[in-house]
Amino acid sequence: MMGIKNGARMQRVFALVLAVGLTSTAASADVWVTGSICTEANAASGNVFNYNAGFATNPAAGAVFASCPIPTDQNLGTTHTFEVRVEDNSAQDFLSFIGLVIGTNGEILSSSASGATSGTGELTMSFSATTAVGSDDYSYVVLGSVPGSSSQIENLHIF
Repeated sequence: MMGIKNGARMQRVFALVLAVGLTSTAASADVWVTGSICTEANAASGNVFNYNAGFATNPAAGAVFASCPIPTDQNLGTTHTFEVRVEDNSAQDFLSFIGLVIGTNGEILSSSASGATSGTGELTMSFSATTAVGSDDYSYVVLGSVPGSSSQIENLHIF
């Protein structure tokens, strides 16, 4: 019986050490999420995205305006850099993408300049926003126009 009790205690200690280690590495201020969290911004027409392998894909012929939250509970400092990786399968480009930093009361604290792509294939947009102070309570969202022909948002990155 004593061996089982000590084994269980050792498992709890190991789990605690592992959890502390994971918590400290999570503070790296580097968050990636897939496009599957994106939703169509125009609620009246419903969600037209397909989610193929976790990517938000627009199967329509025309562009769709999307809203993509980036969940995090980390303090990223005062400069918030957004990166969006996309697959452009359309003659249109990804246009008017902006990053927003949202405060605890839902207010927009800062917005980035507009980002866009040019051409087709796998592309990356980067843009940044600045706030007066950093906080782990901020929320982040990327807004923009996703072209048609099965173009997709592959993943979002905030750092």
